[in-house]
Amino acid sequence: MENPIIVALDGKSYDESVEIATLLRGHVWGFKVNDLLLDSGIAVIQELQEHGCVMADPKLHDIPNTIKNGGTRLVEGIAPDIITVHASGGYKMLEEAVHVLPTQIAAVTVLTSLNEEDCAEIYNSPLAVAVTRLACVAARARVSYIVCSAADLALTVFQERMAEFTGNAALIPKICPGIRPRWWQDQQHKQDDQNPVRTMTPVEAIQAGAKYIVIGRPILNAPDPVEAAQRTLEEIAKG
Repeated sequence: MENPIIVALDGKSYDESVEIATLLRGHVWGFKVNDLLLDSGIAVIQELQEHGCVMADPKLHDIPNTIKNGGTRLVEGIAPDIITVHASGGYKMLEEAVHVLPTQIAAVTVLTSLNEEDCAEIYNSPLAVAVTRLACVAARARVSYIVCSAADLALTVFQERMAEFTGNAALIPKICPGIRPRWWQDQQHKQDDQNPVRTMTPVEAIQAGAKYIVIGRPILNAPDPVEAAQRTLEEIAKG
């Protein structure tokens, strides 16, 4: 099985990120960068690609023409392996991103921090309906990946609607954030900014259909990040 671990470098400086990437080279699929793009610029993508693949996570969300102009400038000359856009930007925006950006597009559905009340306020629909609608829009635009909670993959309505729409619910690979390894959960008793109902262990996520799993603090904050990554892979293998 391909290594499914994407390490989220959220909150890390340029030097810290390069140091972590150097340590984890060969132990993970690659790295997700978000605030680091604002702090260090897109050059960090090329630096990190020396140690693995890179998922740039700006979550682009704008009118199609702005995606064309701003998005292409963002990755000009230094294309990440994957770049994220918000599925809520709509079909035309997603289609433009797929057409003009020189990389694979991952469409973000409903953020893992949101709950039913949030979805009612933002999308005027239950969480399951919001996720499914956005995933279907993304599928119609032929994005490379769908980003959603692993818990969403287990929703019957999601599986049935995606199967109906694409002919195969697993046709579009899924990237799932909010992953908390069992070994880490057993050690931690701290508050988490992810909605606990929408987090899963690596094994649960992959069994639900995730291709890649995004993990941050369990690896970043470990005394030995390499050991943490290896423990996570062992947990997956045993599962």
